[in-house]
Amino acid sequence: MKTDHLLFGAAYYSEYLPYDRVEKDMEMMEKAGMNTIRIAESTWSTIEPKDGIFDFTHLDKMLEAAARHHISVIVGTPTYAIPAWLAKKYPDINEFNREFGLDYWSNCVNTWEDFPDIRGTINESLAAEFAKFQRLLVTRFLAWQAAIVSGYKRPDQFITQNFDYDWTDHSIGYQPEVNQYEAARCMTVAGCDIYHPSQSLLTGEEITFCGNISRSLKKDNYLVLETQAQGNIAWLPYPGQLRLQAYSHIANGSNSVMYWHWHSIHNAIESYWKGILSHDFSENETYREAASIGADWKRIGTHLKNLQKKNRAAILLDNNSLTGLRLFPLKALGNYSYNTVARWLGDALYHLNIEYDMISSAERDFSSYGCLIVPALYSASEDLLTAISDYVKNGGHLITTFRSGFSDEQLKIYADTQPHILQECLGIHYDQYTYPVDVSVTLPDFMAHPSCSGHENAASDAGSSCSDESCTNSSKCLHWMDLVTCDTATPLFFYDHPVWKKLPLHWN
Repeated sequence: MKTDHLLFGAAYYSEYLPYDRVEKDMEMMEKAGMNTIRIAESTWSTIEPKDGIFDFTHLDKMLEAAARHHISVIVGTPTYAIPAWLAKKYPDINEFNREFGLDYWSNCVNTWEDFPDIRGTINESLAAEFAKFQRLLVTRFLAWQAAIVSGYKRPDQFITQNFDYDWTDHSIGYQPEVNQYEAARCMTVAGCDIYHPSQSLLTGEEITFCGNISRSLKKDNYLVLETQAQGNIAWLPYPGQLRLQAYSHIANGSNSVMYWHWHSIHNAIESYWKGILSHDFSENETYREAASIGADWKRIGTHLKNLQKKNRAAILLDNNSLTGLRLFPLKALGNYSYNTVARWLGDALYHLNIEYDMISSAERDFSSYGCLIVPALYSASEDLLTAISDYVKNGGHLITTFRSGFSDEQLKIYADTQPHILQECLGIHYDQYTYPVDVSVTLPDFMAHPSCSGHENAASDAGSSCSDESCTNSSKCLHWMDLVTCDTATPLFFYDHPVWKKLPLHWN
């Protein structure tokens, strides 16, 4: 979706105000150059106080006030609030037992009426299938809502959804509970929330990684529907950082920057998650910096809208692999191992100033990219692995990591030498692996100081022993060891250990 101007504003919930100041807030927004607000998605009880009884008085008041101050409104749909699908998919219950390996430890289901509770299951294939079903429910639910709204909206109105990301203490990566690529199909334009640290912790990595996902969902511009203003207690931005964040979002392909939220909340769990205005509602430094952004975009916004990228590198993302590595996590990385590995690769590209897309594992044609980057593709169908192999045979460049081509769509491990199907194009194979204990990696000479400029920062997340004072050509192996045999590949790294010495490193 293209737009004739940038959207700039905040989430706004007047029902949370301690007193009525809608008109004053709209005046301050207009003064700050804001042109868009987001309302209503958290207010089901206000709009429908009793079952089937609707009251739009509050909503009408907001829309009328916004219109008086030339502010557009994104109206959210207020939805915070025996699997028949398996029986239909597998009418033969014996086939179901075989497919999911339920004969292990006598977990077979003899009748559908005896189907066990999925919670706490010891069968990871079944858990992954249920997670897949949950993602499908989200996709169908959003499509159902979008179809209803489409029947009423004007041609100039759009449908979006503020997709969140996987979360640690900020946005980190691909969302595990939603297949964003499938769910975005019913949207006019993809929307998202991106939260990133401020002050000395602001890097731009989260903006780039998560924004690249959003831009890739519909291969078009997207909307940032939430990002922090003052944010959490430790996120009060340094002077100039709000501006830096805003321009970073736009440069990544967003057509909007909207803050969570307009004013700080006076009670409940987000009392200390501060908006543009503090608890006293007065103008402050954050408001004044937001106003300067609004003034800029009134002046030059038409030159910044609809910015396009045509990237030659892409990272491939897969929900089921994310699920698989949560069920079988890497020792040191816990439940977030998939996104951690993806972030290693994405952040390395960011620091090399290499632009990249984030494509779905549902794609099969990668010919538009010169380099395909595949993090930890734990679960993959044979047709996907074949498509990747064909891409390499046709001249494409593949970068992949450990745990790729390991199991099928049901998390059943392939019964041949790993990596399944990718052996030829990678020129390696392995049949043993382990967690590393006191294992280092011998680096090639060109990666040692001083010739490897920036080696310390680039390798710090991998546990490098390199430092400004004393540099060795060794780095710690922390997370995983594949005991690789090179068939046609030329190794650059070797394990440095009395037992594993001179074994080539796959990628750790």
